[in-house]
Amino acid sequence: MITDHYHKTYFDGLGSMDMKGETERYLEGYHRAREEGERIGLDVLLGIEFRNFESDNDDLVVGITEDLV
Repeated sequence: MITDHYHKTYFDGLGSMDMKGETERYLEGYHRAREEGERIGLDVLLGIEFRNFESDNDDLVVGITEDLV
């Protein structure tokens, strides 16, 4: 399972990308891991570490698809 932090601070740090560019950048690690997983016969799943604006807690969300990111 590949999870990365999905919160405002992460996306603010990317600079002036449009939403498509931000999404592609966010999914980059997952795509690399999935390609390697296919090469070695390992299933790689996507998840996110979602942070709400109201706290610094990250909630792990599993079983999502790229179109939900």
